[in-house]
Amino acid sequence: MCYFFWGQFLDRISVVDKDEWDGVEWDGNVTFETLRNAGFGEEVTFLEKNVIGPFVNRGIYAITGQRGLGGLLLHGDTKSFTLFATAIWNEVRRRKGEVTLYRKTGALLRSICTTRENTWIKEYFELVFTGGMEHQPALIYLGRIDPLFGNDWSEDLFERIEDARDKEIMTIAGVDYMWKVTQFNLYEPFKAFTQVLHIPTLLSLSERRTLLEECVAKWVRKPSDEMLDLLADATGILVRNKFDLDAKIVKVCQVAYKNGVEGWKKKNLGESIIRGEDINPSWKDWEASFRSVLKEEE
Repeated sequence: MCYFFWGQFLDRISVVDKDEWDGVEWDGNVTFETLRNAGFGEEVTFLEKNVIGPFVNRGIYAITGQRGLGGLLLHGDTKSFTLFATAIWNEVRRRKGEVTLYRKTGALLRSICTTRENTWIKEYFELVFTGGMEHQPALIYLGRIDPLFGNDWSEDLFERIEDARDKEIMTIAGVDYMWKVTQFNLYEPFKAFTQVLHIPTLLSLSERRTLLEECVAKWVRKPSDEMLDLLADATGILVRNKFDLDAKIVKVCQVAYKNGVEGWKKKNLGESIIRGEDINPSWKDWEASFRSVLKEEE
């Protein structure tokens, strides 16, 4: 079944109800400075150069022969999607004045649809993009969308984004996992999203240490508190890379333990039984683990 998911199934009336898009109140205090203070300085620099600049200077860019901004696709930390969309909206408002906002922050637009449901979704897009055309400048925030498209409404969505590209309309959406786009060769339909931004999962030093403790909880010989402190600090090197930080920390722990096992096997040739208390990864094992995880992202 195809639906916008907010914890319940929605019928046609709620899917195309214009009132859902009216009277929007969004936090006007969330700005690019908010993102910088949260540790997203690199992402803000990207947005200023590749999103805000082309959008607010659309007329100047057109004279040079460049088309306007298409859609902005977010992936990575889904919890930060709305935070980023809000900051972008406020930044555009700061530079251009009032900007009409159309949003569905709790939506996850899935891909398996019947013919009738496809029609409803198309009507939904007709409502939103027509509203954007009539009330420019406008920002359309679709929330999360399932990257496994392959149905009529996906083609309709991308055509509408493309049609709005030379207008004062910015479309923002997010996907849970960008690997679905690459693995299933979905680059073609995603071309309407001319800018793609990965939002990393930023964990504080204490959060990284807690995650490390959870990762080694089943080890018989656990790292000392001093070692965990050093490792938590070292995981900071993993923040600015392709995959989410929490997954990378788990991977580092797994590889370090594997290195410890391999080291024990080399020292105990002929032994067939490996006991948990025999495995105690050294700092060298941890360093090799970090190098291995970083190399995977090259």
